[in-house]
Amino acid sequence: MKTAISVEWSKQKIAVYYYAIAIKCLAIAMPHAFLTLVFLKKNFNVSEIAVIQAFYSIAVVLFEFPSGVLADKFNRKKIFLISNILLMVSYAIVFVSDQILLIIIAWGLYGTAAAFETGTIDAEIIMMIKKCFTGELQKKKIE
Repeated sequence: MKTAISVEWSKQKIAVYYYAIAIKCLAIAMPHAFLTLVFLKKNFNVSEIAVIQAFYSIAVVLFEFPSGVLADKFNRKKIFLISNILLMVSYAIVFVSDQILLIIIAWGLYGTAAAFETGTIDAEIIMMIKKCFTGELQKKKIE
């Protein structure tokens, strides 16, 4: 009986995870669109905006793997909190500054925050799902 409850519980969590991923994809895409308008209002030209956007992608590529390593080595919650702090700092810099170098740094921080976030929460949820399907979670619930 308790095994059925834990399997049903895991199915609900997996569904919530997929909904969260869909919302997260929107949340990542929307700032790029809106912040491009902010950059245009700050009198950046299209090539400068492309360079700024490139730094986001470079940061994601550079920090995706290290974020997973850091999440495994240290507490995932701490790395997740760091990612949110980096995100807030990057947005603050974008909205306060008109200097392209600071905006590039902010966008790099934004990419780093995105990489750190996926290295923590996604890893935790995937580990939970793996435990559920290998029976470890059911064994814990039964004991």
